[in-house]
Amino acid sequence: MKNINTTRQIPKSVIFAAVAAFGCFVAALFAELILWAMTPAPPPPPPLPIPEAPQQAVRLMVTQADYDDIAQILDAMGLPYSHFNGVIDCDIFFLNCGSPDTRRINAEQLRRFVHNGGILYASCLADGIITRAFPNLMTFRRNPHRGNTRAEVLDNELRNVTGNSVTIYFDAPGPTVASISSGNVILQTQECPIMVVSPYGSGKIFFTSFHNHVQTDEKELALLKLLIMKQIGAFQDTTIEEVSRELNIDLTDYSRLFLVGTGSPAPTEPRRMPGDRGETREKAPSVPPLHIVLLMSIAVIIWTSLLCFGMALSIVAAQNHLFRKPMFSTPEIMILVLGSVIAGCIAGLTGQMFYAYFHFLGFLSRIIAWGLLGALVGYGMAFFLANLDRTWALRAGAVGGALGAVGFLMFSNMLGDTAGRLLGAAILGACIGAMIGWVEQAFRKVWLMVIYDPRNFTQVNLGSQRVTVGSATTDTIHVRGVAPKTATFLVVGDKVQFTDASGTQSLAPGNRVNVGNVELIVCSKEVQFAASKFYPMKMSRARELMHK
Repeated sequence: MKNINTTRQIPKSVIFAAVAAFGCFVAALFAELILWAMTPAPPPPPPLPIPEAPQQAVRLMVTQADYDDIAQILDAMGLPYSHFNGVIDCDIFFLNCGSPDTRRINAEQLRRFVHNGGILYASCLADGIITRAFPNLMTFRRNPHRGNTRAEVLDNELRNVTGNSVTIYFDAPGPTVASISSGNVILQTQECPIMVVSPYGSGKIFFTSFHNHVQTDEKELALLKLLIMKQIGAFQDTTIEEVSRELNIDLTDYSRLFLVGTGSPAPTEPRRMPGDRGETREKAPSVPPLHIVLLMSIAVIIWTSLLCFGMALSIVAAQNHLFRKPMFSTPEIMILVLGSVIAGCIAGLTGQMFYAYFHFLGFLSRIIAWGLLGALVGYGMAFFLANLDRTWALRAGAVGGALGAVGFLMFSNMLGDTAGRLLGAAILGACIGAMIGWVEQAFRKVWLMVIYDPRNFTQVNLGSQRVTVGSATTDTIHVRGVAPKTATFLVVGDKVQFTDASGTQSLAPGNRVNVGNVELIVCSKEVQFAASKFYPMKMSRARELMHK
């Protein structure tokens, strides 16, 4: 009889969490390299301007919308702009909160842009790229505000138009400025600044903690337009009043709106905000060019699919290693590739859909998307882990994905784009792997203890799916020196049927058989032999049961 050193047993949840975290990290690293290669190279520098040429209009550039959509305000003002394509080639750069384009922005490129005279407007979740590009310029804290909040106007130019205070609506808490090393506070509540401007080199950085897309009141929209005019003035070194004249905007309309409380045209006229250009115009949707949309969708699918593949491949490899089989087989890899692409497409495109159409969900949209990915991975693992309950695997994967998403988002915001995504991917893999390993053992009724030698053993669930023992790589339990499919285990009713060359017999928990040099013991909740610190059981009782 083999003397089992049960203290060496490690739960599957720990093993799967470790390998899935490693697999996700490596997959994320590959994904970053692929997406870096996909990023368009910067175009050659433009030719020197001809001295006689007249001054060109201020060039505006916006990133893809997410929690913010500054392009909607620019459209209402009739200001032309371009979409960010990987290169900051403009005079004023608007960085929307939570924009997917943030990951493509190089901190050094952004720093040079502002240092050379560019104006940067960034909001809320852009605090990470601000910290990396301009270290020690601003520090951030959590914004405590939610709902309508009164803010004091500290900027003289704005105060001449708006009065001493304005009302800002906050749809959700987020980052705000705690301190600035240089510059001025533009808007401040009783608790903290909510908009500041800091000089850097020859340029300036405007940071705001509120989202423009939720400011639906006429005064709030007018304030956003005034802020855009202030940024244009900062670039041209002119005043808001001079910019308004250049844009044919009458600031008295704004003053009347803020100071008197009305600015709406007569009811018989089309309702239009002060500063809107033209007679009546449709609100132009802020939609980036088609090639940018396609590129971002492909990038999300590649990243998500690779993450799924790395996670699933690591778990399958660990399972095969426990049963002394080759870590990978060609059929397994083909199935994993196909399944990962399908899961990546579903989860990735679902996430993109939530980002585009369900802004009000905020970070919950990302948790839903990663929960869906975890559910698909968990369900897929049921094809590789014998008798794993698919319903519970799906639920466990969803929970693991949601938990991992919280860590993913937290570290992505703390550490920045690349480092945060790599560590966040590892956390995501660890959570999903741990949940799959846990559910495999939590809801089983009967299983096999597979003992290769006193220091190496593992377990496999028994159920309606046949468990085979033999030397083939397709056998569930790999045993060298015997024929393929030498023996099988199958649960029929409440009986465990064992079939080998001598026939079929029923086994009860505590019974043991040998196939080659491997000992197999039937276990249940009442009779089990996992006596480690994770599954306490007295060794004397284990030996007593094994010698019956």
